[in-house]
Amino acid sequence: MKKWFLYAAVFFVSYIIFMVATLPVNRALSYVSLPKNIQLVAVTGSMWDIKVKQVIIRATNNKRILINNINIRLSVSSLLLFDPSVAVSFGGHSLSGPKGQLTANHLLNDISISDAKIALDAAEVIAQLSLPIAVEAFGKMSLNLQDYTLGKPLCKSAKGTITWPKAALAAFEQTAELGTLKAKLSCEKGVLVASVEPKNNLGLTFTTYIRSSKHISGNGYLKPTGKFPPALTQVLPFLGKPDRNGRYRLNF
Repeated sequence: MKKWFLYAAVFFVSYIIFMVATLPVNRALSYVSLPKNIQLVAVTGSMWDIKVKQVIIRATNNKRILINNINIRLSVSSLLLFDPSVAVSFGGHSLSGPKGQLTANHLLNDISISDAKIALDAAEVIAQLSLPIAVEAFGKMSLNLQDYTLGKPLCKSAKGTITWPKAALAAFEQTAELGTLKAKLSCEKGVLVASVEPKNNLGLTFTTYIRSSKHISGNGYLKPTGKFPPALTQVLPFLGKPDRNGRYRLNF
């Protein structure tokens, strides 16, 4: 009797996994309500292997973030443990937008992201910011996220870094090389925080607070030093007057 029950349980679990894995993703999405600022374009495949041509995210000031060529692969072993996880890859060398890969875990509970490695064009990142002057950015930024757990409003925990090697900006027909800029990612009371490491050529200390794709703020200081790019000195008057310590206040 026990052996019969065990066989029946194995068959039932296998059948459920098979049904979930082969369920057309479009049918599954019909039961899901996406946030109003997120749009999926051309979704195909099954729950086992999902392909999305493009994800459109409407961010601040109606600016759009485009993520192309998304592939989502469901882990069989995680289903057997009733703790589903998926491997996600997106972007491509000939496509605009971010490129990278990550693993999403604990999809039925506290969703977390691990082993995320994402490359972004600096120009696309700067385009999302509201700046007092027209600025063009050059180079690639890389995001390495060891751990990120979703929470309210945005996170429960976060650990990672953003690196911009050979950073460069152009303003007033002048191009300035900034060296390497780095920022550490953390989570403070549900808010995702990116803090720029102070050792940089700009003399920049700055912290960005991300509460949602539509609520991003930041503040800090710019204190020009001997390594400050000469091409950026004419930008300083647009930042206001320096304080008694020679620092220019920055915020958005």
